[in-house]
Amino acid sequence: MRAQDLMRVQYEQVHNVMEGMVADCDAETLTKVVGGNIGTIGAIYAHAVFDEDGWIAGVTGNPTLWESGGWSAQTGLEEISGRQSQEWAQSVTYDVAKFREYAQAVYAQTDEFLAGLSDEDVDREIEAFGGKTTIGRHVGSLGLWHVMTHQGEMAAVKGAQGLKGLPF
Repeated sequence: MRAQDLMRVQYEQVHNVMEGMVADCDAETLTKVVGGNIGTIGAIYAHAVFDEDGWIAGVTGNPTLWESGGWSAQTGLEEISGRQSQEWAQSVTYDVAKFREYAQAVYAQTDEFLAGLSDEDVDREIEAFGGKTTIGRHVGSLGLWHVMTHQGEMAAVKGAQGLKGLPF
């Protein structure tokens, strides 16, 4: 199996789990602050999807889907630049149904990007996070790790609310 094909399968799996995590969440569940330094489920979800969009845009040199698709107006989520702050992570609200449409567009973009990679592309060096890495490592390893880590956070926040964490 080629690396690109393996990454496509892995991303499909993490996207399915991510969507399963939010599928049964109402607005109260998505925005509930459970304490400590952890954000809400809605904030963690938004952060993971924003970053995936940004990583693919960064590698391709294209604008993010968020920017090019007018998703801010559609979701009611105005500010994304502060998404690393604790204040943002415990106060953000948005139209989750519309945001899930944006997430689906991001997932499709990722799959299309991976499907179009040649073997040489996977090994091509790029600049990311202040250093050199390969596209395969950046998108395949770091990208997947990022989404899976945030799924664990989301499961923990759901569990702290007395809900089933992972959707299986």
